[in-house]
Amino acid sequence: MKTDLPRTLKISRRPFVSFAVALAPLLVLAAVLFNQRGFQPVILFLALIPVVLYAAVITIVFSQRITIHPDGIETVTLFRFRRFVRFSEIIRTEIDQPTGRDRPVLAHIHTKNAQDPVVALRLKALAPEDAAWLCALPELKSAQPST
Repeated sequence: MKTDLPRTLKISRRPFVSFAVALAPLLVLAAVLFNQRGFQPVILFLALIPVVLYAAVITIVFSQRITIHPDGIETVTLFRFRRFVRFSEIIRTEIDQPTGRDRPVLAHIHTKNAQDPVVALRLKALAPEDAAWLCALPELKSAQPST
């Protein structure tokens, strides 16, 4: 195992940019309507929808934290729900990497005591180098990537 542990994996800038680009047209539409028709509560509501959606998505993305410790993986979801899986309990990890994609999307960790995956790691929001580092860990006992 590497000596740079514990290591908390970093969030990529990709989710921020993609959701901002997707929600920007709604803000532009609200600005145009406000300019043409003046202040109306409906226009204010239309302008607040993308802001609230962006805040919700970014909160969900930021609320996931993955920390690799010398003896296991700790995940925190929604800033509150913690889960720790020891490397000794892991029997296999299925990494989902769609065909033609440059990086994995999900990693499902299976343990000895559970038939279903005990942890599903969302790797798409992670920095590419951290997702690749995580998938290369021999302790995860990775299965072949599924397509």
